[in-house]
This record gives sequence, structure tokens and C-alpha cells, in this order.
Amino acid sequence: MWPRITTDKKFLIVGAIILVVLVIIRIVTIYLQEEEDNLYLALGDSLAYGQQYDGKSGKSYADVLGEYLIEKKLILNYSKLFTKPKMTSGELLEIVENNASVIKGKGQIHFYTQLKRAKYVTISVGFEEIFKLVNVDFFHRTITYDQEAFERNLSILALNLFHLVEEIKKEVNSENILLIGYYFPYPTLLTSVDESALKFIEDLNECIEEVSKDTSTKYVDITSLCTITFLPKEDGIYPDFTGYTYISTLIKKELFKI
Repeated sequence: MWPRITTDKKFLIVGAIILVVLVIIRIVTIYLQEEEDNLYLALGDSLAYGQQYDGKSGKSYADVLGEYLIEKKLILNYSKLFTKPKMTSGELLEIVENNASVIKGKGQIHFYTQLKRAKYVTISVGFEEIFKLVNVDFFHRTITYDQEAFERNLSILALNLFHLVEEIKKEVNSENILLIGYYFPYPTLLTSVDESALKFIEDLNECIEEVSKDTSTKYVDITSLCTITFLPKEDGIYPDFTGYTYISTLIKKELFKI
């Protein structure tokens, strides 16, 4: 004959079962959070990667922004695995279309593995394919470029960027996708070159902003970075850490409207 279970024991058993169920729910919740929407994914060129004004690599705006988002408990981690110096829009689009992978540790991480976990995405591409056409003469204080080649590359950029963003939108809310603009990289030339020579940056930013409008994503204007405070080397086109921190501030303002 089975021993009789008292009312007190029944409550203890029921309580233990409830506790076990709550623990299981918590474990499953944590697992799901780790698998989905817990990542900030930075994509793109030297600015996203962290190329410094002195030629070395270091923290970029992605690092500063990622650390901020983690501190605010909006994400669990951030990634710069799919950034590299001088990346073009065509190279980034190829990564997305082919679900390319990078080696990390002893294994490989595919692009879509990260994208499916992404809550926020920033994209910095366009400058490299445009700036290679620009000739800067510091002695004569002039800037020249082939207008026809420039317009051709700009058209290719617009097409690549549009397809790139449309693919990313399949996994990430468009309001959390940010297209980062660019800045004139030589503040010491601002007052000495012809105003028309600066138009390449204006046209580049207009192209990126237009894609952001067409894809209902956010555009981040960083043209105000063009000061010797953030670009301390005359012929160094990338900012110092202060400049990267400033870019991250501009991104946060656009993302959270602060």
C-alpha cells in the first residue's frame, strides 16, 4: 500500500514542480536571447574597422557604440568580423550574397549566422571606390577628379548599396539599420581649395542618403567631423579615437533621437 501524502507534502511537491518549470523557462529565455536579436553588427570599410590617422588600427565607432549598447543592456555583444580596411560596396554585397565566412578561433562564422542575431546594423561603404578617383595636391592646394568616372562609380555604389540594404532588411528592422555618411578628410584644405572641388563629398553623401530614404533606413550625417580636432594629420584621412567617439555620438543621436 502506498504511503499517504499529507497536504503539506503536496504543497511542497507542487512548489518544487513550479520551481523547476520556472528554471526551465528562464534557461530557454536566456538561450533564445543569445540566439536572436542580441547583436550589433558593424559592416564596411576602414571607418567601421578602425583605421587610425597614423596608419595603425584601433577602436572604431563600432567599438564605442557596441560598448554603449551593451552597457545599456540593449544587446549582449557586438561584431566587426565583416569589416576591413578599404572595403568597397561591391565586396560587401558579395559577402552578403554568398553568405561568406570568416575564421574565428578554430572555426568559421558565416555572415547570415551573425545577421540573424543582429538587432542593430551599421554600414560604412562608398568612400573607398570614390576617393580612389580623387587627386589631392597639397603643394598647390588643389583637388581634381574625373567627373565621368566619378558619376559612373557613384551609380554603381547606389545600386550595390540598395541591394545590400534590401537583403539585410529581411532579417533586421529597417529602423535599426543605419547608413553612415562621410566627411571631407582634409580640414586644412577647406579654406584654400575651390568650393566645387568639395562637391565629391556632397554627391557621395547625397547618394547614400537617397538610398536610406528609398529603403526606409536611417542616414547618419558625419560631415561635421572635418576639423583638425578629429583629423590631426594633414594627409591622414582617418580620425583619431576622439573622432571615432564623435561618430558614435552622431549615430546614437540618429538611432535614439537624443
